[in-house]
Amino acid sequence: TKRPTMVWPYGGTMYSCRAYIDEWYQDKLRKERVENPFPDENIRYKVTGYLSSLVWASINEVLARPKEAMRYLQDVAKAVSKAGHEIRWVTPTGFPVLQHYTKQESKSVKTKIGGQATWVNFRESTGELSSARARQGISPNFVHSLDASLLTKSVLAAHSKGIWDFCCIHDSFGTHSNKSEVLAGAIRQSARQIFELDLLGEFDTYLRGEHPEVELPDLPAYGSFQPSDVLDSLYFFS
Repeated sequence: TKRPTMVWPYGGTMYSCRAYIDEWYQDKLRKERVENPFPDENIRYKVTGYLSSLVWASINEVLARPKEAMRYLQDVAKAVSKAGHEIRWVTPTGFPVLQHYTKQESKSVKTKIGGQATWVNFRESTGELSSARARQGISPNFVHSLDASLLTKSVLAAHSKGIWDFCCIHDSFGTHSNKSEVLAGAIRQSARQIFELDLLGEFDTYLRGEHPEVELPDLPAYGSFQPSDVLDSLYFFS
């Protein structure tokens, strides 16, 4: 369930959930040599489809608040882009973000190679803003901008505590084992600092100031989670 759950806030679909479940099933057979209980391909497809429907329903039940936040971001992106504006925001580290998606049109070039006719297909920007692509991209882009902020703040905090060597890939941080406890503390403290801010509220205020003529949706209801709880989270970094 990890992969479909992980991509869900980034705009994952039931179709992608089913693809991930089927890929997991195939990996079990090919890589782990598990005996195939459903050798009939038609039955296998029905089984993975049934399982993915359960996973998808569970994701939507458990992640109710993230779902509301995702829809809010998507509705904001739709409203702003339809009004003809790009979407901008500033991360907790002060980094300015610009989301710019344009509509694409398909084109093709017909030519001959070695005496045989062939076609090269490609897509080209029309220059017109795409509200559909803006809506699709806003949730992952907003989340990734916070991931980048966490990385920056964590490295700076750890460096101030005497850590000079880092291994960082997106949201995966590492250092020498004898410094891992210090790094773990730096990451937790940085996450608390970032998420104690009203990030969606600041996003809303910024956009209303930039585009007072655009009717933006109301902020979603917040849950009861306290960001300071990450300080005691066992698996926040391990």
